[in-house]
Amino acid sequence: MDNGVELMDGKEYLSVVSPIIEPLKEFERIWDSVENEKRIVSKRVGSENTTAVVAPIFFPLIFVIIFFILNILSFFYSGVVRLGAVIVYAGSFFMFFIYYEKRKKSRIEKIREESEHRVADMNTHLEKIGGSIGSVLNRYVPTDYQSSFALSYICNYLSNGRASNLQAAMNVFEEECHRMRIENIQQELLKQSKYQTAFAAVSAVANVSTAFSAASAASSLEDINAKL
Repeated sequence: MDNGVELMDGKEYLSVVSPIIEPLKEFERIWDSVENEKRIVSKRVGSENTTAVVAPIFFPLIFVIIFFILNILSFFYSGVVRLGAVIVYAGSFFMFFIYYEKRKKSRIEKIREESEHRVADMNTHLEKIGGSIGSVLNRYVPTDYQSSFALSYICNYLSNGRASNLQAAMNVFEEECHRMRIENIQQELLKQSKYQTAFAAVSAVANVSTAFSAASAASSLEDINAKL
């Protein structure tokens, strides 16, 4: 944050900072969508793997029943017929597992591929928002308050006269949070701390993208998503 911003006139500060609150909310909404997408993919892949565990238990029981039925019937036929029945059984058994394993891998790959496309689109939007409001946010808002939750309160204090500058508004905000020690406020602050970390990461990628190719920036963002 630039020097002197904390003592900047409240009205002047509002004119600079208030326009970025809505884009910042959109940034946070998209970031939540990215994290939710990861959870959904993890559940869907887990479901596919669970099915893959149940199937090898359930279907062999069916094959065992068929095997005994074939053995009983084979006593009424020649040895060649009995051997053929065993071959058909064994072949069907192994072909089923080869097909099922291949189908499972194909479904998981499709789930992950579709998710990667959705996340890539969301990451593009995150970069655009980060690039458009990053300079204002970093110049005029302290790192600990770079969230729509904190910034909305600060702007509200400045607009209704409870504070005359950023420093006073931050003091009022801290007093409010200290006085209202309730669970939902604490949870909100924890969530906003996550947004601050996310924005700092995406903002850095947005800055790097001006010097490097878009593909390189996208790759960097994917690494950041994986770490957060």
